[in-house]
Amino acid sequence: MQNFTISKQFFKDVWYLTKSYWQSEEKKKAFFLLGCIIALTLGVVYMLVLLNQWNNRFYNALQNYATDTIFHELYVFSGLAAVYIILAVYSYYLQQCLIINWRKWLTARFLVTWL
Repeated sequence: MQNFTISKQFFKDVWYLTKSYWQSEEKKKAFFLLGCIIALTLGVVYMLVLLNQWNNRFYNALQNYATDTIFHELYVFSGLAAVYIILAVYSYYLQQCLIINWRKWLTARFLVTWL
């Protein structure tokens, strides 16, 4: 198996290829979308932690035959799942918006350069 290491040169090359978009007239919108994506991703990670804690409580209640706790935890799960789905969907949607905006900008730039 080949060992893959990321060097400083790799990051310099990536920055060289992408800096023109992040410094263009679209930069405010791009940075806003990127900030929202990062915030939503952190929210998704936090929700996964909460779901993991819920998993512990739920299966402990099952093990102890605690019927009231089981139904309460199912109610809690529905709320956690709803919030998780909303965060994940909006994160994916904003990622796609950023990708589409970048592609539009890149296409327009290449057309101007080519023509």
